[in-house]
Amino acid sequence: MTLKHALAELPYGGAKSVVMLDGPAPAPGSPQRRALFARFGEMIARTAGYYVPGVDMGTLLEDMQTIRDDGGARAFCDEVSPSPFTARGVYRAMRAAAVHHHGEGGPAGLHVVVRGVGSVGAEVAQLAHTDGARLTVADVDTARAQELARELGGDTVAADEAAFHEADVFSPCAIARSSRTTTSRASRHGSSPARPTTPSTTPAAPRPCARPASPSCPTSSPTPAASSSARRCRRMERRGDPRGGRPHRRAGDRPARERAGARDHPARGRPAAGLHGPRPGDLGVSSETAVRHYYDLVDAGDVAGVVACFADDAVYHRPGYEPMAGRAALTDFYGGERVIADGRHELDEVVVDGSRVAVHGRFVGTLKDGSAARVGFADFWVLDEQEQAVTRHSFFDTPAV
Repeated sequence: MTLKHALAELPYGGAKSVVMLDGPAPAPGSPQRRALFARFGEMIARTAGYYVPGVDMGTLLEDMQTIRDDGGARAFCDEVSPSPFTARGVYRAMRAAAVHHHGEGGPAGLHVVVRGVGSVGAEVAQLAHTDGARLTVADVDTARAQELARELGGDTVAADEAAFHEADVFSPCAIARSSRTTTSRASRHGSSPARPTTPSTTPAAPRPCARPASPSCPTSSPTPAASSSARRCRRMERRGDPRGGRPHRRAGDRPARERAGARDHPARGRPAAGLHGPRPGDLGVSSETAVRHYYDLVDAGDVAGVVACFADDAVYHRPGYEPMAGRAALTDFYGGERVIADGRHELDEVVVDGSRVAVHGRFVGTLKDGSAARVGFADFWVLDEQEQAVTRHSFFDTPAV
């Protein structure tokens, strides 16, 4: 997930979480299941939005709703299932590989084996069927595989034999790591000689970025030709992303106050975070990371996440408003009083001095009256040991916002 998010330039780190149980999971809709995910939500709420769960294996939309409603934590995929979108991504990759190996017809007329026909695999099989592929499906739930095969006019094979079944394309859509070197090699040996197997999950070798080798850019190498990887690295460098260009601080470089606060905070440990951190080796979230994350959240319209960036007794000073003291006042402001409709913050400089952070940049967006806004700003933050704002002062180069 980390690599996927990095390639898509999404502002999340791709972390996962696991709920360990002594026995089978409580049944969907049961009070026991709701209580379990409420407790889980309360635990991750302590990360103040730096870790956001979503639907994955063994969880449901209603579980995310419980995390949100009963646990007080932010959750993705709490209203819309991501499975159809995941399936489209898998199938687009499969189709591109088939076109590359077999021509413009793509999967049409090819034999496609899909292992795992849950919410993602069944959709992949349906898309392949629509494109004219000949299907064989497999699942540990044999009845489910047989039902789908009847619906699509395909065949079935035992789940543990699917990787070795003669095919042109093998698509593992079950648990992770079900396609390894041994199974890929066996799949190729079992494929028809006229049309070699195209494993849909075999990754292409990454293209190095076209810039001199640098320890601050993990994909760099001395390659003369320009590439999309090079452009991506340059964009990262311009916006201060730790994966490109600008060196980041190691844990040992952080002020003692920050290191102590990270150790003492009950929710620290190694929380999953967004685009800007924590840095490798950090025990907690740095002051710069916390402040940058605020702007990500406010641009996304996440009122709960924004308010969680402030301490309970925080005070926000903003031109044109009375001082906003406490989270209730902040919720009223970000939830309705703020004259901004939408837009983004572009940060030119972030300066950290212990618990104090100064930010200079501009806001580009639209006000609620429909007018466009492009406003320079300077923010001055004071953070506590949990990296939450105690005070914030904002200044603008125009009174528009």
